[in-house]
Amino acid sequence: MFAELSKRKEKVIGSESRTAQLTIYGYTADTSSYAGNKVTITAKKSQADGLNNDESGTLRVKAKNFRLYNVNVANTYGKGSQAVALSAYADSGYYGSQFTGFQDTVLSQQGNQLYSKCLIQGATDFIFGQKALAWFEKCDLRVVTNSIGYITAHGRTSASEKSEYVFNNCNIAAASGNTVSNGAYYLGRPWREFAQVVFQKTSMSGVINSAGWKIWNDGDPRTSSVLFGEYQNSGIGSQGTRASFSKKLGSAVSISSILGSSYTSAGKVTKTDARTLATNNEAIEQEEEDRSIVEDGKPDTENGASMVSSDGIRVQKPREATVAHATMDGADDPGHSRGALTTTQRYSKP
Repeated sequence: MFAELSKRKEKVIGSESRTAQLTIYGYTADTSSYAGNKVTITAKKSQADGLNNDESGTLRVKAKNFRLYNVNVANTYGKGSQAVALSAYADSGYYGSQFTGFQDTVLSQQGNQLYSKCLIQGATDFIFGQKALAWFEKCDLRVVTNSIGYITAHGRTSASEKSEYVFNNCNIAAASGNTVSNGAYYLGRPWREFAQVVFQKTSMSGVINSAGWKIWNDGDPRTSSVLFGEYQNSGIGSQGTRASFSKKLGSAVSISSILGSSYTSAGKVTKTDARTLATNNEAIEQEEEDRSIVEDGKPDTENGASMVSSDGIRVQKPREATVAHATMDGADDPGHSRGALTTTQRYSKP
């Protein structure tokens, strides 16, 4: 599906009942970057409207193997309530796209997920979720003006849960036009006690606090079983004495340990695209045997073999294209979407 130049003020839902793979390409002059994207999907819904996190999402992904190229997704609600731009509940991939909001911008909740060369922007817990295995490759993480903020809030609930976020070769800085005090932001805090988040080979500006990581709340730290790891990061924000409950890793996390060992041969993208991400992570793969960062609940290296598998930036615009409509597969039915969620998925962060 190809979307022409447009700005759509409406919500988009990729239905879980859809069996065919759904891919959306946004119009752009440069597929290797989000900077030239011409298609924006925007909405202004939040929990203040009586919705849960998923229901507030501007783009709600339930369809397996969904992919998004060069599209901007925004929740413009702003400060004051949890308001999601992307709600992802399935194996999915996002390439050269922008996701902007304030609180809870990206809900990475279920499935194996790949974010490549994307911009993700927010202030409070703006990348969060419970059950997904997510890899963020060369993404720009941008923070907006706020007295204090957190990039991640991971909600893994047990040692047996296969869930982790890894940020590889990313870049952290203040969003364009925003003044952010040095040390105002943290890499993350534990939404639940078994949170697992790793930042590696990532450039961190001075907006990141020298402690790096933060407890959940005073009197409710939730840090006894977390894995908050860092490896070979750079920049002012990577310096200083880190929180006692975080860990300096001896080796990098490999992409195959997160998305599965056969992620590059799933056959769902071109060989050129698969080779791109595999090359970017070649050094990491060499270090995988030495990795020992998780005592319990280590991600299964065979998990998610059918997941999307590469950077995907060089995919070309299809010769025959149709304009994307606001609702795919007739799924704009709140009752239908709510019925698919379990009790643990229909939540509000306390």
